Amino acid sequence: MPPIFSIQDESARLAALAALDVLDTPNDPDLDRLAQIAARVCGTPISLISLIDRDRLWFKANVGLVGVSETWRDHSFCDHAIHDDTVFEITDAAADPRFADSPHVTGAPHIRFYAGAPLILSSGHRVGVLCVIAPRAMALDKDQRATLEDLAALATWMMEARRASRQALAELTDATERAESSELAKADFLAHMSHELRTPLNAVIGFAGMLQHEIYGPLPHAYHDAAATIAESGTHLLSMINDLLDLGMLEEGALRLHVETVDLHDLITDAMRMLGTLAHTRGIRFEVAFLERPASTLDRRTIRQALINVIGHALKHGSDNGVVGLTVAQKPDGSGEITVRDDGAGMTEEQIARAFDPYQRRSLGRSLESRIARSDRGLGLGVARRFVELNGGQLSLAPAPR
Repeated sequence: MPPIFSIQDESARLAALAALDVLDTPNDPDLDRLAQIAARVCGTPISLISLIDRDRLWFKANVGLVGVSETWRDHSFCDHAIHDDTVFEITDAAADPRFADSPHVTGAPHIRFYAGAPLILSSGHRVGVLCVIAPRAMALDKDQRATLEDLAALATWMMEARRASRQALAELTDATERAESSELAKADFLAHMSHELRTPLNAVIGFAGMLQHEIYGPLPHAYHDAAATIAESGTHLLSMINDLLDLGMLEEGALRLHVETVDLHDLITDAMRMLGTLAHTRGIRFEVAFLERPASTLDRRTIRQALINVIGHALKHGSDNGVVGLTVAQKPDGSGEITVRDDGAGMTEEQIARAFDPYQRRSLGRSLESRIARSDRGLGLGVARRFVELNGGQLSLAPAPR
């Protein structure tokens, strides 16, 4: 007989669920996709990501139960599934005395088969279940059970990572507002938070990479799509955090340059290679014209990052299936000049003035989703300008033609 939570354990579990800050939130397309993969892999018409509250089951993801967002916890299958770390499986509910009289068995959705893998937080608390359901008796094979457990672990990881990101961004926003009167506090906080955010995001990106490379064995194609989505979102956030760290070092005067003679052709080629995936995703092609091939004396790392930020901005705000053009010329004084252009809507003079200010409040969204949706105009360009100026150059934006 499975163990029963003590009052103290159940209280701690509910507190961990509340801290996850996900109950009664809008649909999450990535978690919906995980539930769809679970249903497809296990061959069932229904799959749910079910979070177990005090008296109810609330469905964060729902495949196959149209119009149902929650149900009572009493006598539910999921309430049994959270008592162990492995998959809980009922091959024929009608023949099981624990469930034979359940209204979910005798009536809609007429459950016969159920399998659920617990959602286990990093704290060890089991707060819900990724389950698959069918109206016929059946059983999972070994690979299906292992995949269900992997998907449950991935769903849990995603929810915890997004909670951490929301909290960190909210703290960063509050701290930035307070730091308006203290330059030192601002720089200290940015540098500290950048380091603190790196570890969990690298873990998320690494886990997604393991799934993409099929460390656990061959996986369905849609599974790769979900892992790619997670890796892309994590990489976007990590890029933003790297900018925060660089900005903090600039503010503190801790950035040290290694000046050398650098071929601008090589720097641009490297930056385009780093941004190749983003360009491919939007169907954008590069057009590069080297009127001259100047060599400049500069710090390779900071100018390379400045190029990535500027070209990345053009890719984000240019037109789908459009062109990003780059021109390299030599000025009369022998220095190099790089021009980057895109075919997007462009920016007004007022937007340009704000674009180089990394502390614009609008650039720090209260939620991860809104932050990614705005694609960040201020932070990357602000860091890029400071890097260029640190190397004795200038970075400017031209307004959209009227």
